[in-house]
Amino acid sequence: NNAALGEQWDFANTSDIRDNDFAKKVIDCNVIGTINLTEQLLPYLADDGKIVIVSSDLGKLSYQGQRIQRALSKECSRQDIIDLVEDYLSSCQQKDLNGWSIQSYHASKALINAYVRHVLSKLVKETQQAIAVHPGWCKSDMGGSNAPKSAEDGANAILYCVYGIPSVSYTHLTLPTIYSVQISVVAVSLKKK
Repeated sequence: NNAALGEQWDFANTSDIRDNDFAKKVIDCNVIGTINLTEQLLPYLADDGKIVIVSSDLGKLSYQGQRIQRALSKECSRQDIIDLVEDYLSSCQQKDLNGWSIQSYHASKALINAYVRHVLSKLVKETQQAIAVHPGWCKSDMGGSNAPKSAEDGANAILYCVYGIPSVSYTHLTLPTIYSVQISVVAVSLKKK
């Protein structure tokens, strides 16, 4: 499940909230859309299936303030995630981020990582897996031409998650270099079979 909306100006933004409409579009695509699609498809997932959500290292909690780090670190329900989405959008509208990253993309990926870690991990069956993966900064319309990795490298990282991860439990994992790509799994629930 790869939902991503981001802009170069947002990644470089360090001083102001430029566009509330943009923040809502990013959250709607990267968080709400991802959650809704995942949950609609979940009943059709094979008993040994995997849900691989493309995330980003930009969703690390260290990019958020302490209040948000605490909120996303503790056990969260789906409703808690939705409430945090509303908190973020309200903070953007009020021009007071109150612990949220100034970059909408960063906030959206932190939210989706928490969803995978705290919610989706409980929705999958014991024989299924839920993974949020950072495939690397790749050349693309969103990643730009300065990205160090090719789109093919990013695709290979995702394919490794689909076909190559063993069934064990992790909270954060850096996988070996595959196809010249260092893969970082940022949120995962891999249950023992």
